[in-house]
Amino acid sequence: MAERHEEKVDIIIQATGLIASLGGVAVLVYLTLAWADGIATAAALTYGLTLIAMFACSILNATVQHPGRRSLVRLLDHAFIYLLIAGTYTPFCLMVIGGTRGVNLLIGIWFAALLGVIIRVAFHRRLKGAIITLYILMGWSGLINYDVIVHRLTATGLVLLAIGGVLYTVGAPLHRWSGLRYHSAIWHSCVLLAAGCHYYAVLLILTAFHGQALV
Repeated sequence: MAERHEEKVDIIIQATGLIASLGGVAVLVYLTLAWADGIATAAALTYGLTLIAMFACSILNATVQHPGRRSLVRLLDHAFIYLLIAGTYTPFCLMVIGGTRGVNLLIGIWFAALLGVIIRVAFHRRLKGAIITLYILMGWSGLINYDVIVHRLTATGLVLLAIGGVLYTVGAPLHRWSGLRYHSAIWHSCVLLAAGCHYYAVLLILTAFHGQALV
């Protein structure tokens, strides 16, 4: 009974993330089409699509019970975490860092994401530690451009980026702590909150492009 309740709570959290991401991405689409140029629109939509896909695969992983399909859904769930990291970096690389440094980081982060997907497919679940480590390294790789980001992003944006990064980093090992009650729900709560922080940071970037003030 307790285990079933944990599953229900976990599914509710993930469903909340999916619904929120659909609404949030709709806002991004409206703003980018109304305000931004082609590059900004492509960057925001890349981020938005990976956000929706990640939450969609996550909730499928929690609800699909068919043995033959479950392994595929779990693979997609893990793969889209890499793609979400790269997707989240895309607006920051192109709209905040910019130039050669932004493009180089963008290429590097997407290469790392594809490498992570390949490792996950090739080794299945035998390299869990390496998979999680790559998640974390990718997430914090933007620090190599901290000197640029700190001058081009608002203080609010910097705080949101940091909080989101910490939530992802703290939540990742908790997901593997199977002895902890509600460990999966706690992890997905961290993901939901972190994704919310990063979404608002992307929104700040878009409003800066249009000359609006969004606190």
